[in-house]
Amino acid sequence: MKLHISILVTFFCIPFISFANEPTTIWAKAWGGAYSESANILSLDKQGNIFVAGTTYGTFKLGETTIVNSDTRRSTSYLAKYSPSGEVIWVRGAATGTYSINGITNDISGNTYIAGNFTSPTLDLGQVVLTNATPVIYPPPMGIIYDKAFFAKYSPTGDLIWAITPDKEISSRINCIAFDIGGFIYITGTFRDNKMEFGDVIINNPNFNPNPLLSRGSSFLMKLDLQGNAFWGKSLGENQNNTLIVDKDRNIILGGTFKSSTTKFDNISIQNPDIDFNNIYLTKLSTDGVVLWAKSIGSNKSDFCSTITTA
Repeated sequence: MKLHISILVTFFCIPFISFANEPTTIWAKAWGGAYSESANILSLDKQGNIFVAGTTYGTFKLGETTIVNSDTRRSTSYLAKYSPSGEVIWVRGAATGTYSINGITNDISGNTYIAGNFTSPTLDLGQVVLTNATPVIYPPPMGIIYDKAFFAKYSPTGDLIWAITPDKEISSRINCIAFDIGGFIYITGTFRDNKMEFGDVIINNPNFNPNPLLSRGSSFLMKLDLQGNAFWGKSLGENQNNTLIVDKDRNIILGGTFKSSTTKFDNISIQNPDIDFNNIYLTKLSTDGVVLWAKSIGSNKSDFCSTITTA
């Protein structure tokens, strides 16, 4: 009887698998040079164009553009735009500087926003040169490399419209970026100084210590308009923010990890049962930055949240 049932199940499963709508490769591209290259982030605009950001330790050609890394001891980044049919439309990379693109998003007009961090003294994006006043600091001779966050906007044709960094100088980075259909951009990341300043918006670091060897970083969330002007920002404690999206109702959803026994989002506290391991957190905020809820998710080992999505 068991054998007969097994045959029946197999019979009905085979047609289902054979006639399912399986993924079909429409096109595929490869690129690279003599050194190590990577493609780390993908994004789509409303027209179906594809944006790719990655890194290289050397020099390579993508389409008709040559990406040059002036310091092969460290990686530099590139941004490429492809048509829906896979043709390279434009490619952008820094003229000089060591930097990482950690997030891409697009607005409804086809403009592209990138965010990340750079460790070189300057980052030359073409029309704009950004400065990192303290790329290497304490304690000599070992040296700690301090990142500087940056945020840039490109037109649909790949022209740099603007690029900005926080006003404070010591160690900051942007991990994620998301577009809000109301015409705003959200960024999240970390900073180590006593405060982070974007124009008139100031975020204090509750974990700051004047001794840089004892000071701990703070994560942050900030809302900006499409010209890069900050509306509000808030500290989110020592949590590591790994992913950020905006849902159809324009609420902000953050995901990441925390290792402390308790972490707090506004007046909502969540717990980690074992501080030897990371726990996942999810939190939802209104478009004005009010925390609506926060949840802890975890097992008896370290857990990580890499990406989230909504229906």
